[in-house]
Amino acid sequence: MSHKNIFQTIKTQPPKSFNKLLVILIVGLILNSLVLNIRLARLQTFVTDLSIRNSNYLRTILERSLDALDIKNAPQLPRRNTFQEAL
Repeated sequence: MSHKNIFQTIKTQPPKSFNKLLVILIVGLILNSLVLNIRLARLQTFVTDLSIRNSNYLRTILERSLDALDIKNAPQLPRRNTFQEAL
């Protein structure tokens, strides 16, 4: 095999270690995006849960205030205790 053939082969075919490195990089990027999506989903669930708790807390304060004022015809506030009911 002449030197020209060796250099031509190197130019047209990347080394196998490069292909392995490329596969590892792509798999790493995919796993990273999955981890970020899971973290984002957890954060959205936490914020929604916090929002529901906050609305329940404010509803309780309002009901106690109305009870303290002894208002007989106060409207009944809707109950939202779970994430599914909130939707």
